[in-house]
Amino acid sequence: MVDIHYRLTQPIALEISLRVEGFTVLLGLSGAGKSSLLRAIAGLLPAQGEPYEGLPAHRRRVGYLPQGYALFPHLRAWENVAYPLPRRGARRRAMELLERVGLSALAQRYPAELSGGQKQRVALARAMARGPEILLLDEPTSALDVPTRDEILAELLREVRDFAVPVLAVSHDPQLCWYADRVAVLAAGRIAQEGPAQEVMETPNSAEVGRFFGYVEIGRGRIATDADDSGAVEVLVETLRLRARPAVAGLGLGSPVRLGCRP
Repeated sequence: MVDIHYRLTQPIALEISLRVEGFTVLLGLSGAGKSSLLRAIAGLLPAQGEPYEGLPAHRRRVGYLPQGYALFPHLRAWENVAYPLPRRGARRRAMELLERVGLSALAQRYPAELSGGQKQRVALARAMARGPEILLLDEPTSALDVPTRDEILAELLREVRDFAVPVLAVSHDPQLCWYADRVAVLAAGRIAQEGPAQEVMETPNSAEVGRFFGYVEIGRGRIATDADDSGAVEVLVETLRLRARPAVAGLGLGSPVRLGCRP
């Protein structure tokens, strides 16, 4: 588990506090600052915050997979993995890591000779080479076509869980949240909601958060009864009385509400 507290002013204003535990997904619209946050944590953008404040990038115990994987095209797979390692024993360690991700047989291939999923695994092996205490994934599904996305993503998650390192993956794709242990939603430069994945997806605390998970507004009304033992109330919507459990606690009799559901 790693607690993240970071403040950025450039290239976008952000003030972020969130907990990374297991496989954590930070969801946000394109341009919301998700990639900037990862670069700041990795020491590639100026920022204030913990952990790692004041440390240069090469001294931070961070594994970072950028979009596109950033493999060196002129280096073989094992050479890409060995790149951040001390020279002595680098090849042996690189081969061990490629073995862990199931690619030792392709160690001599160049990136152009690898599929998208294979490139991703080489990049993962390289990110894990320095023994990081947190792994950062930037849009891990963006380079994958839809038919193979779920298969490759499931494989990637098996591998990162095998390394037993907390993972922070940023994405605009809510599909990724179905694989997550925790989910946080970034909006307007702050965390709008975070928590266990199922809880955030099933009980968004605002219409803004709900839209990320496909909720649509189906009506507006008022609370017509006090909550029962299960927390459910009756909501009056025009002439209809509907039973529902409010996503926000503490709403009293007569409070205006909006009703939403997923298709």
